[in-house]
Amino acid sequence: MPYRQFQDCFLATTGSDLHVNGKKMVGSAQLRRRGAVLQHGSILLAQEQTILPELLGDDSQVRSGSARHANLFEVTGRTVTTEELERAFKFGFESAFDAELVEGELTEGERDLAARLQKNYEVTEELAYTL
Repeated sequence: MPYRQFQDCFLATTGSDLHVNGKKMVGSAQLRRRGAVLQHGSILLAQEQTILPELLGDDSQVRSGSARHANLFEVTGRTVTTEELERAFKFGFESAFDAELVEGELTEGERDLAARLQKNYEVTEELAYTL
């Protein structure tokens, strides 16, 4: 079945997905429009295997008990702390881009831009009703 046909993106793995033994560990999506990139990613830490099939109404997967995805805590055999994940991401990005990431505050220009763009993303009462 083609990748886009799956309701649960964790059922399909591609060569660009992070997976363990053929089971997806990280789900990621990207949208590119007019020179901008929106990147979304999910790392499964300890998600129950039955949650997505139950939410999507796929009870055959729930009954079979087959593992649909890989959880970080199961793969590593321990609970990984937020601080460990932050350090790992920082190290990975710095290594991949040969750059040092420095934590800081938003600049005045960045705050002004966020304030100007905020109205584009506010949920109005009319929009909230349609959701």
